[in-house]
Amino acid sequence: MLLTTEPGAYIATIKVGDDIVLATAGASNKMQAKKIWQLMLELAKPTLPNKIELFPVQPPFVLDLIFPGAVFHQNVLSWTGDFTQCLGHLLLDKNNKW
Repeated sequence: MLLTTEPGAYIATIKVGDDIVLATAGASNKMQAKKIWQLMLELAKPTLPNKIELFPVQPPFVLDLIFPGAVFHQNVLSWTGDFTQCLGHLLLDKNNKW
């Protein structure tokens, strides 16, 4: 897993070998939300159909993007939902001093 954090935001990718299985990100304020939303759109661009209309979410949020390569790693998908929720709560908690 590759994880990047800064106050009020994070982004992480989960890979199996060379396959990106999932990207997860979160933001706790509007300033960070715009930045994280743009980063996730850039990651998703190669996999999105042209006619989809996306709308920005309001913070706080945890956003997961599942990549097509995930179909080959379904065992990983069995735990990523809970994992990304826990990661988001941990990293976006204002009281967390780590």
